[in-house]
Amino acid sequence: MPALPLSVIQISDLHADPANPADRQRCDRVREAIAAIGPDLIINTGDVSSDGMLQPEMFDGLKAWQSEMGVPVYTVPGNHDVGNSLGEEKPVVCDAFIDRYLQTFDDRFSVNHQGWRFIGINSMLLGSGLDRETDQLEWFIAELDLAQAAGELVSVWMHMPLFLQNPDEVVTGGSAYWIPDPPVRDKWIAELDRACVRLVGSGHCHWYASTRAMDVDWVWAPSLQGLVVDDYLFPPGGKISGLVHHRLGEDAISHEVIPVEMPEQLIRLNYPEQAEEQAG
Repeated sequence: MPALPLSVIQISDLHADPANPADRQRCDRVREAIAAIGPDLIINTGDVSSDGMLQPEMFDGLKAWQSEMGVPVYTVPGNHDVGNSLGEEKPVVCDAFIDRYLQTFDDRFSVNHQGWRFIGINSMLLGSGLDRETDQLEWFIAELDLAQAAGELVSVWMHMPLFLQNPDEVVTGGSAYWIPDPPVRDKWIAELDRACVRLVGSGHCHWYASTRAMDVDWVWAPSLQGLVVDDYLFPPGGKISGLVHHRLGEDAISHEVIPVEMPEQLIRLNYPEQAEEQAG
């Protein structure tokens, strides 16, 4: 069991192209903000690249940037890295995109730090129908079983959150873009309903949120791209660009959002009045 709280930085939705000077400057600001904190490790919850599945040469530069952090960095892919699991958005995740990503990054991980088991998954497989989806779920269950048997505390990391407001919700319309379909979500929720699971961290939504459900803290990291998305079903108060500093202890966990200053663009989505205006 951990003797001292672990200092963990979560970054997400960088959407960076190493060939773009503005993106390199933004990455430098992020690295400086992380260095000022001095964490034990870093978790990147996806969309590290600007459409790297179409331009995989981006990945090597982004891996090199992460290697400059001076502490372990664990990364899972987002839809802009390997494609989207929802057929409504192209390009759709496929084996070829994942294989390109795997030439540089792993798309899942399971590591122990001071009694905490960190498990990262490729959430873009959820609902994809690929053989990799079944394989990943079986691997995930086995890793949870091992952690539980060893008395480890568990944090789980993914790009796409499993729900917006609560684990039993039914979301329709445009807001359903952000999460897996309920039958897929329910399989993962059932496996996460264990006493050893304490934290689930995700990104994707370009919005900060923190929810308590099933005795688990569910934390969305905001985007580091400068694009803030406000969907009407998102929990309130998440308009920020920055990273999340988690403190993981044996008896308690906590987190705070660390702003990273950058030009911001705000997009409001799926509000009922927008639908009325379009209908009118």
